[in-house]
Amino acid sequence: RCSNCGKNIDSKSKRCPNCGSAKINETKESFVILGILIIIIFAFCFIFVLSGSDKSGVVLTDKGIQAIDNSKFEFIGELTSYRNENGIYIISGQVKQKEDMSFDGLAITFIMYDEEGKRVRSTNSNTSNYLGNNIWEFSAFGNDADGIVISYELETIYGY
Repeated sequence: RCSNCGKNIDSKSKRCPNCGSAKINETKESFVILGILIIIIFAFCFIFVLSGSDKSGVVLTDKGIQAIDNSKFEFIGELTSYRNENGIYIISGQVKQKEDMSFDGLAITFIMYDEEGKRVRSTNSNTSNYLGNNIWEFSAFGNDADGIVISYELETIYGY
């Protein structure tokens, strides 16, 4: 039966002889093929975006800032930290990239520890449109209303 006009259709026919509508099976096949093509296009776009940038993988980690490439960023001066009257633990400082590469954004993440050295929280700060060789003044804000954070260490600096 035709889904459009309700008339009987021969099983070998691809279209309804009465109204010309395509059979339902053909329509479903068309949607499946279209769906597969859309998935393939998105996959190629995703792969292209990930592989097309020299900026990905610029990651620094804790413990003396040793990483994949420890020549990309450096801290200018000392980091400072304090807990404000609202229980927010704030880590502030300045970061400079050593090379002249611009990034769509930078992210910095710190791990926060209690007095037993147990990881209790993490905090981060982000900026957008970072131009190469500029100094980024950041402040990372972490909730510490219970007052248990006593130390922190750098987890990552990442340009993307």
